[in-house]
Amino acid sequence: MKQFSILPILKKIPILKNLNEDEESSIIQNITLQYFPADYEIFVTGAEGDGMYIIKSGSIKIIRDSENVATLHENDFFGEMALFS
Repeated sequence: MKQFSILPILKKIPILKNLNEDEESSIIQNITLQYFPADYEIFVTGAEGDGMYIIKSGSIKIIRDSENVATLHENDFFGEMALFS
């Protein structure tokens, strides 16, 4: 079931949009659903990334030096560069 709801989101991500079915399936099998409470720090500047995050619902703020740099919402993603390391 997870495959049907997440695949359209994966297709919107530039580095993932041209994957074949086997590659999509491999990625989907490695997706973990996580819940974070309000004001939770997912990671801090300078920390090594451990994965890519896709926002299923809610929103997050990207804050740098106490300043709100961006706000991401449902179906937005971040941390994709961690996939390369």
